[in-house]
Amino acid sequence: MIDYDALLMSEQPSIAFRKLHEMHALPDYLDVLSQTMQRSDYHPEGDVLTHTFMVLDEVAKRKYQSEHPLWFMWACLLHDIGKTAVTTPDGHAPYHNESGIEVFKNVSIITDLSQRQYVETMIMYHMHLMNMSRNHAEDWRYLRLLKLIENKVSLNDLILISICDKLGRGYVAYDQLFEFYQFIIDKQIRLGTKPIAAFINDEDIFWQAYEMQLKGKTKEEILRSLDRKDVKG
Repeated sequence: MIDYDALLMSEQPSIAFRKLHEMHALPDYLDVLSQTMQRSDYHPEGDVLTHTFMVLDEVAKRKYQSEHPLWFMWACLLHDIGKTAVTTPDGHAPYHNESGIEVFKNVSIITDLSQRQYVETMIMYHMHLMNMSRNHAEDWRYLRLLKLIENKVSLNDLILISICDKLGRGYVAYDQLFEFYQFIIDKQIRLGTKPIAAFINDEDIFWQAYEMQLKGKTKEEILRSLDRKDVKG
């Protein structure tokens, strides 16, 4: 039986995983990534499995900066498993994070529920911070993400996977990384790293009300807008 935990915690995980791929011993959800090509302008390294191996070696250097080193390694191994299902002929992979969540449901090797929640959350949001930086996202979107990952994944670990995902591409867009660091530092200094407590906790309207709150609305303005008085919180 293959000890994947030990392989992931090795100094250069890609060596063992490449060997498993050559032996046709990888799980199908990983092996198929070698047949999934990416856009050459974004991923000059080629297929998704090659990218995954390069990311693994980057995260191996930084795993002890994460709050859960082994969980972090698993998240990075599986972060792009949704690409095969959604990649277009020209190499685009829209919503591969959401597709990845569906694939992960059938990844039975991880049984610990807390670890599964961590890995699932990392798969879902591994692109969000980098996309926010590139698109100069408004503050409320950053604050909303803090709420989405609350008690599941730390902001620190999400930042780390964002950086390693960018580094595992065969070439590094240093200007994008510099802009990313500036974006993250600015958000952390001005807005903090913890989510803002919600005015309203009614499950039926929580996210609608919370987004209004993050955009500066008062509780009274939110209630008037939603025409709701019988809410929790």
